[in-house]
Amino acid sequence: MKRIVTILFAIVAITAQAQTGIPQQYIGLGLPMICITTADGQEPTSEDIMHPEGSYVGAGITNVVPKEARMQIYRADTLWYDSGEYLKDESGIKIKHRGNTSAYYFDNKPFKLSLQKKADLILAEEGDTVNRKSKDWVLLNDAERLQVMIANRMARLIDMEYTPRMEFANVIINGDYRGIYMLSENVKRDRSCRINVDKEEGYIIELDAYFWNETFSIPSKLTKFLQWTLKYPKAEDLTPEMEAYIRSDITQFEASLSSSNYPEVIDVHSVARWILLHDILGTCDSGGSNIYVARTDRSSTSLMRMPVAWDMGSSMCVFNDFSKTHTERGLFFSRLFANELCKDFVRAYIDEWKLVQQSDAIERIRQFLHLYPSTAQAQGLARSYPLHAKRWHIPVPDVGEMSQVALEWFNDREGWLDSRISELDNMTKPVVRILTIGNSYSGDVVESWLSSMARASGTELVIGNAVWGGHTLRKHWQDIVEGNANTEYRKIANGKYTLTSGNKLTDIINDEPWDIITFQQNSKESGLYSTFEPYLGNLIGYVKDIHPKARLGWIMTWAYADYAKKKDGFQHYNYNQTIMYDSIRNATRQVLINHPEIKFVVPCATTIQNLRNSFLGDNINRDGSHLNLYFGRYAAAYTIFATLFGEETATQNSFVPYCMNKFTMNYIRQAVLDAVRNPFIVTPQVYPEYEGDNSVVPAVIQINFSSETQETLGWNNVGLHHNFLAGLKDSSGVDPNIFILYNSEMTNASSKGPSVTDTMLEMPSDVSKTQLYGYSQGDYYGQHQKPEGVFYFHHLNKALAYDFSFYASRIGLADNCETQFKLVGKDSLMVTLDASGNVDKTVTIPYMFADNDGIITLKVSAGPGNSNPYKLYYINALRISAYIPDSTNIDESSSEHQYSTRKFIRDKHLYIVKDNRIYSPDGKRIK
Repeated sequence: MKRIVTILFAIVAITAQAQTGIPQQYIGLGLPMICITTADGQEPTSEDIMHPEGSYVGAGITNVVPKEARMQIYRADTLWYDSGEYLKDESGIKIKHRGNTSAYYFDNKPFKLSLQKKADLILAEEGDTVNRKSKDWVLLNDAERLQVMIANRMARLIDMEYTPRMEFANVIINGDYRGIYMLSENVKRDRSCRINVDKEEGYIIELDAYFWNETFSIPSKLTKFLQWTLKYPKAEDLTPEMEAYIRSDITQFEASLSSSNYPEVIDVHSVARWILLHDILGTCDSGGSNIYVARTDRSSTSLMRMPVAWDMGSSMCVFNDFSKTHTERGLFFSRLFANELCKDFVRAYIDEWKLVQQSDAIERIRQFLHLYPSTAQAQGLARSYPLHAKRWHIPVPDVGEMSQVALEWFNDREGWLDSRISELDNMTKPVVRILTIGNSYSGDVVESWLSSMARASGTELVIGNAVWGGHTLRKHWQDIVEGNANTEYRKIANGKYTLTSGNKLTDIINDEPWDIITFQQNSKESGLYSTFEPYLGNLIGYVKDIHPKARLGWIMTWAYADYAKKKDGFQHYNYNQTIMYDSIRNATRQVLINHPEIKFVVPCATTIQNLRNSFLGDNINRDGSHLNLYFGRYAAAYTIFATLFGEETATQNSFVPYCMNKFTMNYIRQAVLDAVRNPFIVTPQVYPEYEGDNSVVPAVIQINFSSETQETLGWNNVGLHHNFLAGLKDSSGVDPNIFILYNSEMTNASSKGPSVTDTMLEMPSDVSKTQLYGYSQGDYYGQHQKPEGVFYFHHLNKALAYDFSFYASRIGLADNCETQFKLVGKDSLMVTLDASGNVDKTVTIPYMFADNDGIITLKVSAGPGNSNPYKLYYINALRISAYIPDSTNIDESSSEHQYSTRKFIRDKHLYIVKDNRIYSPDGKRIK
């Protein structure tokens, strides 16, 4: 039986050989088979040549003699294409050696194929209806290593203008197996399917290391190692007019690379994409990488571009550096990255990289490489490798191993390249240098969010803040005159914040070539113009002498909160916020009248008044004067940003601080833009989406009182200086349209709660261990004393009842740290909880209703049983459950809803009546 099977296989093989004309040992390899038979049975010939004497490079071939031949291509061992016997302009092909080093150094020469009749030698991709027939094709050698194939695929993924189609094939010439080649389109003019240049006016040129082996070349002023040669038109078809035109373009092209007018000559993104491809692939062949430049025609809109990457066999050779094409000093590309005048080009290069990331091009090449060993093509290579290796006396390649090496290359390359391009991104952003000569109020304006805002809009800021708390214009001028060294220099550069004390103001003014310099008066005198002069005029004259081109501006500081009655200086304005704002506004107008050198006003005072004329009310400050660290400082930073960079740039700015949702940001931005448009007019803020009564019935809302900025899943963070928290999310991810206004801050935040708890709140450790705390007695480590913390829950659904369940804990204290939680809505109810070492207790105030304004106020303070010497009190977490006030909607299985609607207060404590029994809010029965 075995013998019969062997005979049958032999018969099948002989039959296949007879049908295909392919030698038996090459049947079934799985790759296309190209069989070429020359008319005289002789090989094409050429002679090796080394570059002539002088500063030239490279080796090549000369005296190339083509051969007339017939070519047949077999696919699946079936004849697919036949050129026929050679007949000039009718049938057959001419085959000759091509290339430079690839022909000089390799025994398996590369070939150029010239068909006498156009044909498409590569299978069309699905859906491709373009006529790709051509007479010109090439067989590339050294193809078995996969680099050329991978580079070709990468070029397609990043959308190069033209990427030649390629395909692996086995090649037999005159019956002699020549191994694995890459059948490929070659670089040529073709308006429909290759490089689109006009037949009469267009051209394709190459910056060529092998110009010495060409009949025509144009010297380059950029490098002595390369010259420009013609790809299209041919040298013999070049008219004097066309030659002059090309020479003129080359002169302009090279000159533009050393100046700032290159966008008028070259297609910046085309060149950037070409270089980026080399950088992604890490090519090490610089001058030999076939640098093609094309121009479509002579029209003014036709720019010189780099449409195609060719000869990428040196891919994946340069590790932890850009490609040689990028870095080689003998080429012009390195100049584009080093020239200060070429920042627009670097920006184009960065933009091209971002497009690569957005398209997931590298991830797609990784997926391709992961699957490649199992493809039919890879299996065809694997079957062909032993024959190829035997023919050329090399080790047998391993397609799986090569695919894995390439996969690891792209895994490493993407991260490295992204890191280096990010450095370029930071280095090439336009830099604007801003100096504020001010006090702690200027810190509120420029120190928190301004730098990040500008970076999101593509501008890098250097911010200098010359500060001394409470410093007036008079004191700043006095420091200059007397040479005092008492100024803090707070500086933000490259995103890093530094603070040095004991500086002379003159040194700070001279530290940078400031583009913008602002002044401001201290807060209590900001509405008293009589305190401005002559000091403001003196300061303006001084800085203009040093920085004559700097733009000068005035920061309009804001009025105090109305509740800050004890604030020093408020007495100048009869302790009235409106009077203080009007005084600041009038003083600013006087500044503009008396000092035309002041070119702009930053209307922070009006921004803050706009926000106060909203549901936020007078809750913008953290201490009655300075701004809330989050939304207050964001408003001030956005005000100076919109003033300096314009409304359009400000509106398009994408930066959102971690502490805000989009509604909060847009709300503040509208108040700012109203102020920038009308710096001296207060504009009431109206937001229709939050007008009227709230009708949302939310799921459970969970709040973590914390110093952490990263929110735990399912919990909303309230930090020490949030003051205003919008965009709460309930447990289902829905915004219940509720705001928390934090009017009276507590003392501080800490992380001294327990990591493990057993309560109905089911808190993760990130919630249970963090807390806000206050104290109301003595001096607790020099921190500010706070008798109570006050939170307003604003814009509640007035038709709902709310249960508030509290958790408080501080590990490591032996004293009773009883904390009192008091809610004020339609009723005023309170509960207490000892926070000392608490791991399993919560307290609940159930069935609360909002007042007529939709507000429930929470006041946290030390309870009457608190025995701590400082009266420390805590709040770690809060759960709010909302429900329609109907007993049928109460979930009897939930401990937080096991209360009826009957309740009463005795001795300021809440009691619950259920089933005719009396319970405390924590569910304990009162005997």
